[in-house]
Amino acid sequence: MADKTEIGWTDATWNPITGCSVVSPGCEHCYAMRLAGGRLKNHRSRYGLTVQTDAGPVWNGQVRINWDWITAPLRWRKPRRIFVCAHGDLFHESVPVQCIDRVHAVMALAPQHTFQVLTKRSERMFHYYNEWALEEYIRAAVRSLQHRYPRRRHLPRLPDHPLFPMDNVWLGVSVEDRKRTGRIHDLRRTPAASRFVSFEPLLEDVGPVALHFIDWVIVGGESGPGARPMNPDWARRLRDLCREQEVAFFFKQWGGPRPKSA
Repeated sequence: MADKTEIGWTDATWNPITGCSVVSPGCEHCYAMRLAGGRLKNHRSRYGLTVQTDAGPVWNGQVRINWDWITAPLRWRKPRRIFVCAHGDLFHESVPVQCIDRVHAVMALAPQHTFQVLTKRSERMFHYYNEWALEEYIRAAVRSLQHRYPRRRHLPRLPDHPLFPMDNVWLGVSVEDRKRTGRIHDLRRTPAASRFVSFEPLLEDVGPVALHFIDWVIVGGESGPGARPMNPDWARRLRDLCREQEVAFFFKQWGGPRPKSA
């Protein structure tokens, strides 16, 4: 977790949850998985979250709730864009719903920041935000935070008007190939102030995807050891689709064996 990052489309990362599991081809060379089973394998936030295989470290499906990091954005006074769970997935099936509530409580208490929530579990995200009592649960989570962290009793009051969709929370899904474009449909049906799609790592031409009700598209090739190449035409077609459908387009990287390749 850091209040600065080299990720081009955000300003900071926040990891109240670490750990994940492989769900689709885009996970194969996950940088967070490599770190958790490599340089950070003995860190208290990563220890025991991967298993070693012939192909390298692989997530074992366990997640860790980093309670001492959960209020970090409340200490960051300067407004910034914050990538939520850069080393995990907020909507992973092993993350308790009460923990998701507390993450949202922090986001509600920090309106100066913009929180970018990116997931591959689009179905769980859809069901979470369409829970009829969500407002009540988040307000209860705020009270729980104040009880759990008594030193932060000066937390700001929540507004009386409805919280959702939260103006400072952007919801996004990862899409790496045609088979995964259904995640965009789940995102479209999810109440959000802003929606974005990350086509990274882009592993094939995803075809003529419909981007209505999507505000932003990120495109990037895979980087790191064994990176699978991205055909430039795949990225150009997405750029053209964004232009035709009036969606903001951000090109992150061509990808390659090293972070600064190509």
